[in-house]
Amino acid sequence: MWAWLLGAYAVLLLLISGAAAAVALFVSESIRQQMGFKVLKLTLGVGTGSAGFAGVILLAVKAHESGLLP
Repeated sequence: MWAWLLGAYAVLLLLISGAAAAVALFVSESIRQQMGFKVLKLTLGVGTGSAGFAGVILLAVKAHESGLLP
């Protein structure tokens, strides 16, 4: 059960990081590029730094502080 949960968490972080990297690299609008880069930094920081539920909470707080979430 834990293996599936951790695997799903890893896949979700990879998908979010991949989408953010694509936006940061290939979108022509500078505001969207900056937001994509912020999301990429946040997801890579959560994926490599802290793990688990605390990392998700930290990601949500940082995204809200940077204006990505309402």
